[in-house]
Amino acid sequence: LLYNGDLVVDDSNCDQGLPEWAVYLLISVGGLLGIFLLLLACQVCIRRKRDASKIPVNPNVPEDSSMKIFKIGQLVEAQYQHEIDPENCDWFKGRIVRINGDRFAIKYLHEALGSEDNVAISSIRTPLSDFQVGQTVEGQRYPDSEWSTCTIASLSKNDTYFVSFQGYENDDVNIPGSRLRKISLRFNVGQIVSVFLPQSPETEERGIITSRNEEIAAYSVRFDDVRLGSVPNISHQYVHAFSLDQNEFVQVQDPADSTSWNRAQITVVHGNETYDIKYTNSGLGEEAQVPTSRIRRPVFSEGDRVMANLDETWLKGVVKKSPNR
Repeated sequence: LLYNGDLVVDDSNCDQGLPEWAVYLLISVGGLLGIFLLLLACQVCIRRKRDASKIPVNPNVPEDSSMKIFKIGQLVEAQYQHEIDPENCDWFKGRIVRINGDRFAIKYLHEALGSEDNVAISSIRTPLSDFQVGQTVEGQRYPDSEWSTCTIASLSKNDTYFVSFQGYENDDVNIPGSRLRKISLRFNVGQIVSVFLPQSPETEERGIITSRNEEIAAYSVRFDDVRLGSVPNISHQYVHAFSLDQNEFVQVQDPADSTSWNRAQITVVHGNETYDIKYTNSGLGEEAQVPTSRIRRPVFSEGDRVMANLDETWLKGVVKKSPNR
């Protein structure tokens, strides 16, 4: 029996606290938890930066596009904010002159509209069509009418244009860009063509294409008749394929090399603007159904022996002078 104040000796083997393995376990779990929290914090930080740099998407362009598709100088369509009627926001063509974050400064192609600052991304879209004032195109005067040559007279709103159809020069029509298309010029430089000359008396003259003007859909032509000389910017509607004569000498484009032209003679004239030809180089032989697009007037040099058509008669001769082409 022990009393208060007695001295005693503790000879037990019991240790106080957690076992050693438990301590190591707690340290490991704590370390893993710390790493997890650090990775989570990094992910949150990255996501916030990404969200902060993300730019609103224009609802008028594909969903995966952002305002980064727009740049200074680019042609766009923007909703112009009318001062008198703010609710009336039509689309007009213009160019981006300044970008400030997600806001744009637009200079409209319509001089009366001038410029507009602080245009939101939601009020800008890529143009539905891109025709220029003065450009010659083909258009449908009415929705189901035939395509006819016309000229862009002025730009209008909501992707429409005032155009002047040939034959109706004093009656400009406002039509949408969906009823306009660019003219594809079918003849290349060097091709022989027939040109309708509408002056009095009306005639058709043979010539050779010397240049093309895609913007106004026209050709420059050097005529066989030296009195006509060279005439620039002849409307495409007056130019059509020339029917070459049998036995006429021409140059034919190599189908395997567009830069190579070989001299040949027309042997058969077909009615579909194709010809059978015989090359002057016997090693090349003959070729059938050659389209007009691969045939051009031969380029002769001084001293070349040729045959010339004089008053419907082919005569042998020697080139004295060759035009500088």
